[in-house]
Formats: sequence, structure tokens, C-alpha cells
Amino acid sequence: MPKKFDFISPGVQLNEVDQSQLPTPVSDAGPVLIGRSRSGPGMKPIRVNSYDDFLAIFGSPVSGEGASDADVWREGNVVGPTYASYAAQAHLTSETTPLTFVRLLGEKNPNAGSHSQYAGWDLGQAGAVNLDISSNVTAYGLFVWPQPTDDSVDVTTGSLAAVIYANGAAVTLSGAVAGTVGAGEYTNTSSAGIMIDSIASGTANEFVLEVHTSWQAPGAANTAAVRKTINFSDSHPNYIRDQLNTNPQKLLASTNFGTTNQSYFLGETFEQAIRDQSRGSVAGAQFGMILPLQSGSFNFADHRRDMCPAKTGWFVNRKPAEEKLFRLVSLHDGEWFQNNYDLVVEDLALGNRTARSTFSLCLYNKSGNTIEKFSNLNLDPSSDNYIAKRVGNQSFNWNTADLKYDVRGQYVNISDYFYVEVSDAVANNTLDDTLALPMGFLGPLRPKRFALEYGSKNVQPGSASDGNSGVQAAISLSCDARVNIDVDETLVLTAAGRTYTITFKAGGTTSTTFTKTGAASISMASETNASKIGAALRVLFGTIEGYSAGGATVVASLTADVAGPHFNISLTDNTGGGFTVTGPTAGTDTDSEANASVLGNDDIPLFAAGADDQRFVHLPHRLSAAVVFPSLRLTTQGTNRGGDYKRTDTFGVRHVLGSGKDRDASYIDLIRALPGNTAVAITHHQDSLPSSHERSFRFHLEDICVKSSLTPATATGADFFLISGSYDAGNAKNVSYTGDGSTTGVKYLAGTKKIRKFRAPFVGGFDGLDIRQTMPFSNANLSDKTVVSSAPYNSVVKALDIVADAETVEMDMIAIPGMTNSDLTDKILDVAEERADALAIIDLAEGYKPKWENSGVVSYGNLNTTISALETRQINSSFGACYYPWVVVRDSEADVLAMPPSVAAIGALAFSSADAGAVWFAPAGFNRGGIKNLGGSPSKASGLVVTHTIEHLTKDNRDDLYAANINPIARFPATNQIVIFGQKTLQQTASALDRINVRRLLLYLKRRIGKIADTILFEPNVNTTWNNFKASADTVLSQVQSGLGITEYKLVLDETTTTADLIDRNVMYAKIFIKPARAIEYIVVDFVVTRSGVEF
Repeated sequence: MPKKFDFISPGVQLNEVDQSQLPTPVSDAGPVLIGRSRSGPGMKPIRVNSYDDFLAIFGSPVSGEGASDADVWREGNVVGPTYASYAAQAHLTSETTPLTFVRLLGEKNPNAGSHSQYAGWDLGQAGAVNLDISSNVTAYGLFVWPQPTDDSVDVTTGSLAAVIYANGAAVTLSGAVAGTVGAGEYTNTSSAGIMIDSIASGTANEFVLEVHTSWQAPGAANTAAVRKTINFSDSHPNYIRDQLNTNPQKLLASTNFGTTNQSYFLGETFEQAIRDQSRGSVAGAQFGMILPLQSGSFNFADHRRDMCPAKTGWFVNRKPAEEKLFRLVSLHDGEWFQNNYDLVVEDLALGNRTARSTFSLCLYNKSGNTIEKFSNLNLDPSSDNYIAKRVGNQSFNWNTADLKYDVRGQYVNISDYFYVEVSDAVANNTLDDTLALPMGFLGPLRPKRFALEYGSKNVQPGSASDGNSGVQAAISLSCDARVNIDVDETLVLTAAGRTYTITFKAGGTTSTTFTKTGAASISMASETNASKIGAALRVLFGTIEGYSAGGATVVASLTADVAGPHFNISLTDNTGGGFTVTGPTAGTDTDSEANASVLGNDDIPLFAAGADDQRFVHLPHRLSAAVVFPSLRLTTQGTNRGGDYKRTDTFGVRHVLGSGKDRDASYIDLIRALPGNTAVAITHHQDSLPSSHERSFRFHLEDICVKSSLTPATATGADFFLISGSYDAGNAKNVSYTGDGSTTGVKYLAGTKKIRKFRAPFVGGFDGLDIRQTMPFSNANLSDKTVVSSAPYNSVVKALDIVADAETVEMDMIAIPGMTNSDLTDKILDVAEERADALAIIDLAEGYKPKWENSGVVSYGNLNTTISALETRQINSSFGACYYPWVVVRDSEADVLAMPPSVAAIGALAFSSADAGAVWFAPAGFNRGGIKNLGGSPSKASGLVVTHTIEHLTKDNRDDLYAANINPIARFPATNQIVIFGQKTLQQTASALDRINVRRLLLYLKRRIGKIADTILFEPNVNTTWNNFKASADTVLSQVQSGLGITEYKLVLDETTTTADLIDRNVMYAKIFIKPARAIEYIVVDFVVTRSGVEF
């Protein structure tokens, strides 16, 4: 990809560019390849001229070798091989022609119904918590809070630390229950919905996490399927991403790999957010809790949506107006772009009455290298430097009715990476501020904050907790003055689901607390003293956790400390009327789970090992635990390796690892597309905020502050930092530069004081693929599907429709390597035949099948069933060809993998063209069909080496294949050669066009003569024009003849072909007769032995 630089002022820039080995210039049509790749624009035909350009756009090929244990969640699908990328490598390294690549991503058909296979992914269903573990399908959040350092502090604010996706499993934390444990409760548990202490020794934020696939009754012997000690230090052996499964494909391991399915995988982790918490580095100083990430129809486990590109947030004007100005949209659909690039707004310069404000846009990769820069931009639509004119604003929308892309936007895209979307106010030049300047941007969305209240059964939306506003449960007992109680009679009290039995005994000592079983006794030695019985009851009531005892003399009352039905009280009086009971008063809970993003109440599988109930939510006494979801780290105070920033630094997003320079890995998880589906369409980019989400931040340069001891004039070093909202804080300490209302304050930021740049992320791109599938476009996944029933199937058909128009996409070959689905390979052949300018290379079913194509078991196929299946299809087309069998290739990274025969064929065709300098030589045999070095050219190897074929073919095998029009790939062990040993097309009718070299000759001639014909369209239909055409065409034909493509030819264009009637109908009609040179495929040599008397 070319770099573009503009200079804002005169200067010299010196670069070294090594182009000692220039690629051969290419301008002819080349193949169209369709398939997966690491990166690049999705579902769009991209023409690529060299392999270096291919790597820059679409990334290196993926072998998948040994990658099943990779962190697929963060690294992307590095397990499923990208066959089309390998085919591109084999072709482009031949330096013969360019190619057009269509990267497959997921997109459903507009007519898809509710029962269709949508684009994107879920866990087998949309996500639903179920108390039956086998049916429990949801995402669990691990939340972590700092423990208060003072017992008098009853509020703590924590964060989501990790997301674990479970299918047929439940996730728990195992450890000590946080806070005081009451009577009848266990001190340790394995549970969700209960706050657990972090491990006191070792590393901070360390917990024991368990995954259960079955559960016995509480207290029974329960064995977790997975039990791991985890923390958030990436250098520690217990780092959570090293301890837990991070490959979603293992949910379907039996199909993908032939191993046992996992019941969970670890998704997002937010290491930076946890490290930044107070007490984040102190072992044992945290609380943790597991909660399902589900609220109403919103579930973190549901990501069924189409592919989409990443975008920046809206860039906004200077204060106080802060109007939306523009945002940038990636030309690369999917997630890869946002993970590898970000944008810096630079060179901010405030204008004046005679000049517009100006700025620059600079794209950086994650290594900090400048990739592309546009300088001296402005927001004036009449200016040549208007941002839309300089960058481009064209988007491409697929027209499903006409099967074409409609172009929207008036300015051609100049950037290779993004286009600009300007606000209506900018486009219409109606901004009130004539000196508008992008001074900030809107951050991505995140779920709304919420709070958990001690004793509440629900979740309270909001950032701070002021307690449950419901009614507290209560009851009151008054002892009858006559003390009408007999020995061994009982009071049975139930509070918060626990039973407390009080037995009245004659003589002895009165219990002052309840036992583990909730039993206690009251002495009857002074049975006539009702006041003493009341006092004894008050003592016992006071030992019940979560309640307060009250009353005086003969009265004992019990009142819940906080509101909520969890603390409801009931009483069974077995004393025969010894007490007068007032109440009970039922507790009520007015908090609401709506828009809280987590599930509360009693609707979650808690599986409280050793606990007496499933009480939600178990917090330390009176604690209020708030949760603020993680956000990208900004240039706030103390975030620059413990210090602040110089005015020349880049402000905005700085999500770095600890005190280093590199991004923290959690950056990827913070810029992901949000959970959602077609019914709950939540994106980072929507203008109106959904009720369940909030904006994570709103960055603005005019919120940059200087240390309180300094002024803008005296600050010279690392004295600057962001305090969001400081502009509006008046003259408070650490006030922003412009917060004093000075009309010239903005000049400190964009003028002489040189605070002139800030960094913004691209967010929200999505691949639209099922991350549980090793090969989302596998034939097994596409079997018996249609464009309506399956998003992957629809994507493949759409890709073929995109390249079907010869006027839009040039090609001389087309392939989807690895595709054997008969309906789709028929579609490939149809495209080639209807265009009549390309050869389709297809792969056949019934041959070798990798594990993901055959329910987790490798199948080596059968030659006879492959032949039979092809013969059943009755294909008769000279525009198609096929090969057999699969080959094993060692790639440029020394990884070894099986590849479909179409990749070998494309490599052989490319090498043949490079070797012979023409397409009409047979791409077969020992001279040009050798594929041990796959593709490339005689002078430049591709880096792909074919080590062997999946199946060794005997001569009889080769004969059987060739008779069925299948070109054999033969291995000759004796000579250590691997050769394509045939060049038939799929035409059954015997003619010259049943051979590939002749078909490619005709395609070449048609294209060359067609281009000549284009030059005389609308010229006068007279002899002079005819002669010009014949002269140009004769040059092409004679060159092909001298190059051994044809033996003879004849061109007729005169009154016998273009008759007067045709002239009247504006038709010029020519005939070209050719005798194509045939390849030698069979050699017969007779060796005749004669008698000695014969004279030669």
C-alpha cells in the first residue's frame, strides 16, 4: 500500500525505499479468488498487483498448524487455513498478472427469516439462563471490587474483569464468603451471585474459578469440570488467559478437531481496568462475584449480526457548542482494522476572519508507524482542502435487486484505508461557528453502571447506591404477663430463609446465640418473669445476621437492616398462646433490574456448594457494591508512566500496558462490536443512546488541565493531563485552559502553546462470522442451505454475484479454493460460462475431507466415488476444469498443511504462464506442470513446496480420472517429482476446447481482440475503420502464431461479412479462423528390431 504525505509547511523528508527488485509490470486480467483472509475489505473485489500488496491488504496466509490452543478470541481465527490466500501467494509470486480477491465475511440475506442461520455468532441459541445446568446458555461476568480499607466505609466501586461464555455449564467462584457469616451459613462456597474474598496470599486479584457441567444437592460431593486459580497479571503462571480456554472453536471441538467439546470459553478480559482499581496490587484486598450478563432481551452471548466496518466516534467542535463535525469509516470491513490502526488529529490551527481553521489526519499502525497522512484540511465545502474532497466520502452499498454496488458520496476516495462521513451541518455549511475545529471526539458505548445492595434481590441501575428504597421486614412479640408457656414448647422463627428454633427449658442456662443448626434455648427458671423472657429473646434476635433486635421489657422485635423480600420473617408459635404477635410486616424491594445488563433475583443458577440457600445477593453486611464497566484509558493524571504529559505529547486515548509504551491487550476487547442482534441492534455508532448503555467518555482537548501550582504560561514540562468536565468547573483547582471563559483560551491548545493533537480509536467493526466454527464457510456448514436459510451460503453467492459482471471485474480465471458444494461450484461454472471470458477451477466432493468437513474425523476420500459423483452431475463446459487429489504443502513459515487441488492448479497455471511467457501452453507435464515448487516463476520461488499428494495415483488411476475429465496430480517417487498430468476442461463434447491450453488461448484472444474492438466503437463503419481493426488484430494474431499458440489463422472483414444490411443496422461483423496448436499428450514410439541383414 502506498504511503501518502502532505507537508503543512516547507521542509525536507528523506526516506529509503529499496526497490532493487522491481516486480514485472502487469496490466492484463488475472484470476478472481474468493475466500477468507486475515484482514482487508470484506465482500468487495479488490485488485492486487503484487504479493507485497496482498500482504499489506489481506495479511499473510493462515496454516492453522498447531493453533487449536491459540487465543482465538483475541488473535482471530488462526486455526482455519486460508486456502484462497495461499492460492494468491502461488499466483502473485509468478509476477504474470494481477488478481482480484474477494474476502468472505458474514452477511445474511435481506429476506432471511427468524429461523435462518444469521451472520455472526451465539452459543447455539441466543442465550438464556436456566437453573438446569444442561440447558444453561449464557455469558457470565466476573466482577471485581476493591475491599474497603475501613469498616466504616460501606460503598465500593468495581469493574467487570472478564467474560466467560458457557453452554450447558455454570460458572462459579470458589472461596471464602466475603463479610460476616451468620448462623447456619458456611464460610466457604462455590457459587455465583455471592461475593467471594480474593486469595489472601500471592498475587492481587486472584480467585479460584470453577466451571460445572453437573451439580448435586448443596453439601454433596460436587466435582467441577474445570477448576483454575486465575489472576490478571499476564506475567504470572495463573494469568487467566493462560489458565482458561480462549478458543471458542472448542465449544464444537468434536466437529472441528475430533476431540471432546468444551462447555465454555473465556472471552473479554479487562486487565488494565483491574490494575487501575484502588488496592489493585494488594493480594487479598478484593471481592469477586460471578453474575450472568443478561437483562431482558439483551445478552452478552448474542452476537448475531452482519459484518460491518469500524468507525471512529464523531469528532466534535470546540467548546461550548461541541457540534458533531465528522467521523471516519474504515474501508476494511471486520475487526482486524480497528485492532491494528488508530487515528491522530494533528496540527490543530485556529483560523481567523480571513482563513479557516485547519488540521491534519494521520493514520498510525499499532507499532506507532505513520501509514497515511492528510494535512491542511478544513471544514469548508467550497475549499480545495475540504476534508471530504481530500480524503474521499464514497461508500458502496449492495443493491440486492440489481446485483451491483451503488456508489454513494460525491468525492472519490483518496485514502487507501478510510472515507469520511461529515455531519449535515458541515456538508451544508450551516455551522454557527465559522472557525470550527475538531477538538475532541465521542467515545464508544458501554453497558450502564449498576449497583448491588446488601439484601436486595434485584440489581439497581446507577453509579452510586443510596440503599434499597423498599420496606424493611419486621415482627414483634409481646410475652404474656401470665407467662403461659410450658416446658419444651417452641417458637420457630424463619428469617432470610433460615429457621431458628427457640425451645423453652426448665432451669439451666439460657443460650445467648443460635447454634449452627439455628437452635437455642431460654431458661424457664424465672418463668413468671415475662421481662426476662423478652430480654432473652432480644439477645437471641440480635445475633441474627442482617437484622436488628428491638423492644423493651416484655417486648422483643426483629427488623431487617435493609429493605427487601429476601428478609421476610415468619413465626410459628408452639407455646399455646404465650405471646402476642404483631406482624409480620413483609419486606418489599423497589429496585429494578431493567437496563442493568446483569441478571439478579433468584433466576440464576447459583449452585451454592455448602450454602443453605440460593440467596441473591450475598454481600458483606450493609455493603453497597457499584459497578462501572471498563473503558479505554485516557491521558488522565498519572497515566504517563506514573507522571503527566508534555504539551507536545499526543492526548486522548493512551491504553498502554502498565508503565510501558505498548497497548494493553485489553484494548481489543474494549473496541469490539457490542453484543446485540437484529432485534436488539446496539452499536457504538448509533446517534441515540440505548436505554441499556451509556457513553464511556467524551474526550475534549479543552478539558486538558495544567497542574494547580502552575499556569499555562509557566507550565513547561510534563505538567498537563485530562480531567473530563473541567472546562465547565469554573475556576476550581486544576481548571482547564479555557474554563475561565477567556475568548483566547483555545489558542493555548491549538496555537502557540502547541497542544495540538489527540488520538482516537476505530471501534465496532465485526466479521459477521461464527467464531465457534474453524471454517465458517466449510462445505459441511453449507450443505442443504440456501441464500435465505444461511448467512454463510448467502455470502458466497453474493461474492459470486459481485464478480459476475464483466464490465465491473476483469478476470481470466475464477476459483473458491476448498469449495466442493455442488450447488456453489455449479454457480462458479455459471459465472464463468455467462461471462465467457474466464476458466473456473473447481474442487470436487468425495475426495479428502479435513476434520471440520467430516464431523471431526479426517476422510481420505475415494477416487471412484469422486469420479462417480462428477459423472452424475453431467457437466459439459469448456469454461471449467478440476483436479485430483489434495496435496500437502510446506509454506513459507515451514508449516505443513493439506491444500485442495485447486490451489495446486492455480500455482501450476501461474508457473506455466511465467515459464512460457504465454497462456496457451499446456499447464501440465514435467516442463510446466511440475508443482513441487508451487507457483512462482523459474527465477522466483513462491515459498510454497508440495511435499506429497494425499493419495498416490497409479497409471490406471490416472487413466480413470482423465477419462472422466479430472486432471490427475501425480507423484513419481522414483524421480521425486509431483506433476499435474492432464489438462482437460469439463467439456464432454470432443473438440479443441476440451483442452485447457486451447480454452485459455481463446480467452486470451477474445480479450485482446475485444480491447481493439473497444477502440473503434462509434467510429464510421467504413473500409478505413475496418482496415485499422484488421491491422491491429493481425498484429495480435501473428504474435500468438509466432509464439506457437496457433498454427494458422485467417481474418475476414469485408463486404462478405459486413453486408450492406448490417451496415444499415450499425453492425461491423468480422470472422477470425484459427487453428490452435495442440499439446502433445500421448507419445508413441515404435522400436523395431530387424535382422542383421537389413541395411539402414
